[in-house]
Amino acid sequence: MNRVLQFALLRIMNSFKSTPRFYLDTSVLGGVYDSEFDEYSGLLIQKLFQGEFIAVLSEITHKEILAAPQNVIDLVSTPFSRQV
Repeated sequence: MNRVLQFALLRIMNSFKSTPRFYLDTSVLGGVYDSEFDEYSGLLIQKLFQGEFIAVLSEITHKEILAAPQNVIDLVSTPFSRQV
C-alpha cells in the first residue's frame, strides 16, 4: 500500500475516534447542588470541564433549565456548553 493511501486510511480511521457524548438531563445538572447526588454529578461535570466528553442536552432539558434554580442555569451557561 502506498504512503498516500496509508495516510488517507489512517485519517479515516481516526475520524471515528471522537469524544464521547452523553445526554444529560436536569436531574444530573441539578444533582451538583443536591447533597444526595453531588458526589456523582460533580464528578461528571468535572470530567465534562476537562473535555473527557461532550454534554448533549435535549430541547426538553433546555426548557426545563429555564425553570430551574439560578445556580443550575449558571452551570449550563458556563463555557463548556455549546449548541451542537
